[in-house]
Amino acid sequence: MMISWKKSVVCAVAVAAMALFALPVFAGGKQEAPAAAELKPWEQIEWNKPKSWPERLLADKYILPEGWKQAVEGVKEFSFYNIGGIETDIATKMNMMRFEELTGIKINAIPLAPRFTLPKTLSTLVAKDKAIHGIGMNNPSYNFTPIAVYLQDVDHMWPEEVTALYNENLINYLAWDGHWYAMPVAAVGHLNFYRKSWFEQAGVEVPTSMLEFAEAVKKVNQWAQENLGPDHYGIVFSVPSTELFTRYRELMYAQNKQVIGPDGRLDFYSKEAQNAFNWLVDMFRQGFITEDALNFGWMDAANFFGVGKAGAITDAPAMFYGFFQSQYPEVGQDMGALTNLKWSEDDPDEWNGRSLIGANSIGLPKYIDNNHKTAVMLWFDYLRSLEGQRNEAIVEGNASFLLHLWETLDAQFNMVDWNLADAAAKELGINPPVRRTKAGPMITGNAIQSEKSLLEVFRPYFPEVQDKFNEEFANVATGKASTEEALQRVQEIADTFR
Repeated sequence: MMISWKKSVVCAVAVAAMALFALPVFAGGKQEAPAAAELKPWEQIEWNKPKSWPERLLADKYILPEGWKQAVEGVKEFSFYNIGGIETDIATKMNMMRFEELTGIKINAIPLAPRFTLPKTLSTLVAKDKAIHGIGMNNPSYNFTPIAVYLQDVDHMWPEEVTALYNENLINYLAWDGHWYAMPVAAVGHLNFYRKSWFEQAGVEVPTSMLEFAEAVKKVNQWAQENLGPDHYGIVFSVPSTELFTRYRELMYAQNKQVIGPDGRLDFYSKEAQNAFNWLVDMFRQGFITEDALNFGWMDAANFFGVGKAGAITDAPAMFYGFFQSQYPEVGQDMGALTNLKWSEDDPDEWNGRSLIGANSIGLPKYIDNNHKTAVMLWFDYLRSLEGQRNEAIVEGNASFLLHLWETLDAQFNMVDWNLADAAAKELGINPPVRRTKAGPMITGNAIQSEKSLLEVFRPYFPEVQDKFNEEFANVATGKASTEEALQRVQEIADTFR
């Protein structure tokens, strides 16, 4: 389309005039900063002062950024979803108490069972419930597609110098569609725990592969039933919701095989898939584990082990590291811990320690007021700091995303505020945690698995596939179907979503 020169001149003048009004105002040759009122509260915080962001986060004691107090003016408290029961979550309680000491802001942790994380989070966000200021995102079995539209991005909290502090394989899931939407609380992997006295009395050596582990459990089961009674078993683990598929994933990784293929497809036809499924089925079919465990949640299984009814369990270290040693001292002092083991003796040793690792994380609803958003951002910042992660790793026994923690692990034990840990335990109504001075097998196992493990993030349809997997597993375990038939039906469900 042709434009006359007169119109061109008019347009050019108009554009120039608009550009003139859009130019920043200069006073004394310096550009004036935008008025503070135009900035959101978190934009008024000088995150790189009084020290740089990395220096603040890696300080022995967390350092608040400059300008934080004005940015959270009027905020007295906020609430967030805590994944799992707070009564065993001593590190989170310590971090809440420490944050209140630093800022004067009280935090309310609302327990949320892992199996209800996604539906509860969705319902909270869709309802725009302003009473919840931080929503739970647990060990993601789904990506952010269903919820990103409701979340405030926290891009400003992930500059390059900050992302470099963390294991990129474990934090990448926090980003979606070019934006950061969450903050990690703790990394959660699984270790294999066993009763040393049971293994010794059964004449069983410590296994070095998952196939050996199955054989060991079989012998321990026989010894336990002959010597302790028919209600004692070789192993226990939980089945409902995400727990069974978690065990399956671990057995896949032991074979150096991911659950999601290069094409994004879930493959239940592979040799590794059949191996993993049959390993689990055999535990039930051969009676190494009570069939009641088909209805056990993760706490049920942990307590079953804790009261001395099983010789082994695969679960999150946090339960067994602190809580067990104080609540179930007889079992707690009799435990050995192993990383996820390679599948067979013929496999390379570097496959040891390859497991899944999940992430307890918190997202920020975009519809709450800006001052509360800023307060939660500060909470985010504290949780991922060396002080916050030290409490998670050393007091509670979780894994961590923070590379510096593992690089300086020996020095971190002297930095723990054990008086705060005791105070947190008292408020939770549990026994004080064991005061540790060096890394044992559980922390060492966490360090290995933090480095080697995978965090696969599934598409939003995944819970439907997982439910079908659980259903078909029960059919095979109780003799109603074969492995081949069951996995074919699971595959059919998975393929409908491709």
